Amino acid sequence: LSVIGVGAMNDDATVLTSGVLTNHDFLVLKRNGAVGDILSHFINENGAALYPFDTTGLELYDLYKFIHAGCPVLIWTTYDRSRPYIEQSRVYEGISYPWYDTEHCVCLHGFHLPDSEVKVADSWDYGKDDWEDASRFEDIYDEVGRFSVVLMDISDLK
Repeated sequence: LSVIGVGAMNDDATVLTSGVLTNHDFLVLKRNGAVGDILSHFINENGAALYPFDTTGLELYDLYKFIHAGCPVLIWTTYDRSRPYIEQSRVYEGISYPWYDTEHCVCLHGFHLPDSEVKVADSWDYGKDDWEDASRFEDIYDEVGRFSVVLMDISDLK
């Protein structure tokens, strides 16, 4: 799975530190209200395009069905799984979206119910891919607002 450009619009943003955007372009975007860069490009290991489907509002347990079917799920959480603190909000198409000071997005791609664990790929910690306590993860997921996107290969759909 390749994910490019999921992040916040701060001085540590990947699009800025990696050189995707110049400082000038970055500032122009921020001045025009950009609060994050999301869902730029996704492919699986076979090169098939993965398409994002908004699953915002679903309970974590419901997202396990997609993971079981081989579809990774992008989850909005906090970068250190700390309690979120609302820094600001933006209204888009009549819906108010909170922005947290520790906002972060991770890829949920596994779960183990007997041990109450979820498998999370996290770019914050240099590509960490590890098991986390599912209850703690779910608490933060719920508190942040249950924002999620499922990535699906739809090439076989007719």
